[in-house]
Amino acid sequence: QQERVTPLEEIRPFPKAPPRKTQGGRKKGKTAILTSTPVRKELLSTKEKGSKKPAKRARKRLQTPPPDSDEEDISENMLVQEDSDTPDEEDESLKESFSFKDIKINDYVLVKYDPEDTDTIPFDQFVSKLPRPVPTGGTKRAAKRVKFDFDLRRYF
Repeated sequence: QQERVTPLEEIRPFPKAPPRKTQGGRKKGKTAILTSTPVRKELLSTKEKGSKKPAKRARKRLQTPPPDSDEEDISENMLVQEDSDTPDEEDESLKESFSFKDIKINDYVLVKYDPEDTDTIPFDQFVSKLPRPVPTGGTKRAAKRVKFDFDLRRYF
């Protein structure tokens, strides 16, 4: 009587490898005769969609002030300010040149408010008419800021 030797494969079989993961690969195509058929039009439209580049995002542009005659007004106001020697002379020159008739729509005016918050302001609370603001430029948001070539600290 011969002893039978059982192989290891029978006791514990070798594990089978799982199927390979596919990498996506190429899409299987169909054969077709491409003439003026709906199939041809469909293939051309899908090809055009794939070849179109996405639209570029709009970039914010820096704001530049439009050139106009305001620059002359600013330079004249600066000359008046440079000629005066003391702050008292500046105050007098502003008060002398300031009248209610000089105020126009979209002009900047310095006003002294009483503690009350009111919509109407009497004429005696007007301090002076300010010169045209200097354009700050930059982005659209920064262009909303107003800058004057005028020292406002003495009014605080």
